Amino acid sequence: MTPSLTSLVDTPPFHIEGWQFEPALLRAASGDDTRQLEPKVMAVLCVLAARPGTPVTRQEFYDEVWAGVVVTDDVLTRAISELRKLFDDRARPSRVIETVPRIGYRLVASVEPVGASDPPDPGTSPVAAPPPRWGHSTVGTWPIFGVGTLLVAVALGVGYAIGNEGTSGEAPYPVVPVTAEPGFEMAPALSPDGQRLAFVHSVTEAGHLVVSDADGTGWLRLTEGAARAWAPTWSPDGTALAFVSYRGESCTIQTLPALGGPMTRLGACPAEGNTEIDWSPDGQYLAVSTVQGTEGLPVRRLDLATGAVDTLAYDWQPGIEDWSPRFSPDGTRLLVVRNESGREARLAVIDLSDGNVRRIETPSGLIVGHDWLDDERVIVSVLKEQTTLWTASVRGDTPTWLPVSSPWTFRLTASGGRVVAEQWASRGAIRRTSLGDLASRTPIAPSTARDYFPTWSPDERQIAFLSDRTGAIELWTADADGARLRQVTRSGTLLSPPRWSSTGRLAYAARVDGESDVFLIDTEGAEPRQLALPGSNESHPNWSPDGQWLYVRSDRGGKPTIWKVPVGGGEPIRITTEGAVAARPSPDGRWLYVVRQGSADLWRQPLNTDGDATTVAERVYDRTVPSRPHLWVPFDGGVYVADRQTGGTYDLVRIDTTGTRQRLGQLSEDAMSGFDVAPTSGGIVIGAVTDRGADLIRMDLRAAE
Repeated sequence: MTPSLTSLVDTPPFHIEGWQFEPALLRAASGDDTRQLEPKVMAVLCVLAARPGTPVTRQEFYDEVWAGVVVTDDVLTRAISELRKLFDDRARPSRVIETVPRIGYRLVASVEPVGASDPPDPGTSPVAAPPPRWGHSTVGTWPIFGVGTLLVAVALGVGYAIGNEGTSGEAPYPVVPVTAEPGFEMAPALSPDGQRLAFVHSVTEAGHLVVSDADGTGWLRLTEGAARAWAPTWSPDGTALAFVSYRGESCTIQTLPALGGPMTRLGACPAEGNTEIDWSPDGQYLAVSTVQGTEGLPVRRLDLATGAVDTLAYDWQPGIEDWSPRFSPDGTRLLVVRNESGREARLAVIDLSDGNVRRIETPSGLIVGHDWLDDERVIVSVLKEQTTLWTASVRGDTPTWLPVSSPWTFRLTASGGRVVAEQWASRGAIRRTSLGDLASRTPIAPSTARDYFPTWSPDERQIAFLSDRTGAIELWTADADGARLRQVTRSGTLLSPPRWSSTGRLAYAARVDGESDVFLIDTEGAEPRQLALPGSNESHPNWSPDGQWLYVRSDRGGKPTIWKVPVGGGEPIRITTEGAVAARPSPDGRWLYVVRQGSADLWRQPLNTDGDATTVAERVYDRTVPSRPHLWVPFDGGVYVADRQTGGTYDLVRIDTTGTRQRLGQLSEDAMSGFDVAPTSGGIVIGAVTDRGADLIRMDLRAAE
């Protein structure tokens, strides 16, 4: 058995304690229970399984699993913890993985290869034959990053081999940068022959349409002016491009020659929504999808000959969102991301002959990129703790992990076996200032990782924030000056800003088994407690002033709205009827401030003595420049808002209960993840976003054909 992370694909399946492990697929199965493991968790298990009964030192784990990467003990501890959860290994002494004090860990359970005459669990389904493989990584190091609201990415020139079942091809197929320009290169679209690439390049607000060779050379800028281009798609013959154009309060679908020339308006689209399009292989129409506020919309069809728009005839019901359409190469199917109320968004295939819709099995997580590889297979990028690339089949086969060492692949395009994907890069830092001196900027607990979403403790002596400095997004605390830095959680799946209650507990949201749930934790070392709301997704918790309730965003009953949840147990109460992103009460309990779905505008509703909001709502703040939806902090007399300026800076604006606005000065010269204002001292902590950008990378999968 080969334990190295770089050869997971070559490690044969094995049994431990009734579980069958398939390292090549990152899969663990026991009877009907099948789970996906993170690459490094599987690699740690393989290291242990390669030498059962023998202690493995921490340094040996670091050398084999994290070679060349500086990590802390917490990273290994978390991987061991995940394995113990899988085995339900809670007994003392451990029956599976034993801690060897001051040394490391030892596998005390037996290891049996698949196909052995007497496997540990007769109920475990054997593997008759290994599935088709796409190859193995030849990389010696896998960078560790976390993922949350901010995206971090590095384009790496790393080789990997891809081969069909039964082959042993070792030729490297590198993952190489396509672009490295300042700003953002996004929304890539390969031409039908795979030789040219269209994408959107943005340095400031406007995004311009660019065409280049597939390797990123020979840029030709096709659009000018203040309009923002989006979602380019090629005509089947490769002579023209269609794209979405946003200008002011209008959205239109345009087309123009691929070598440049006059634009032709094809139709209109909602300015407040996010529209994506794809050109049908027969060249007759565009598939159009729009995510608009909280209302799900069906995929529409824009006839290129007449300009008529109608709804595509397929199995769709109100409340379902289908977006980001992609035609199969033969034009018989349409691939979409489908979001149904209360369910995680997944890939689905629309059969254009009869309108039937079938979901495609993909690993749990957020779908952030997808396209067809051929008429039967798709490639998909799934975001959980990081992004992972998978291939999946419309026939319902189990998805196959692609061992690509780059952990941040977002929107992607495929043509002729060539794949081009976005890679995002940003870094967050915590800074401190005050209402009395906004010009000062003092770093708190600086690092080379991403630190963001800071919040004050009730006594204003500590801050809590999210950071990926151990390799995964975790909750941390520190003194107000950055001293006594402490990791609080080890979940690796944190999603939304932490909030401190008046009694000193922290609430946060994390993803568990595909669902977003709210957890409570005591910073003095107690285990987190899940707020029990089964069958729904909850996020963005904010405490009531007395610490007895949490206002959370929940999709219970359909669209996401704000619910008031009793911390001590009991039935939750829906507070708002409009779709909402987050809500936070004022410290005096008089008002509930709400950001509605599909907008960053701020509203408020009066709270009664029971903490329930009335139906009367008024807009407090109307964003003229788009910004993040969480940049506001209530106080007893109103609310502080981080007002984004056209140049990308943020002003601090004080809005009192009468609606009077006062500009207090510049809060940050950078983009922000969030901020908090200490009510007594006036101290301000800022999650500043730095080093932002997005590049394109290329992967060549043609050896699999």
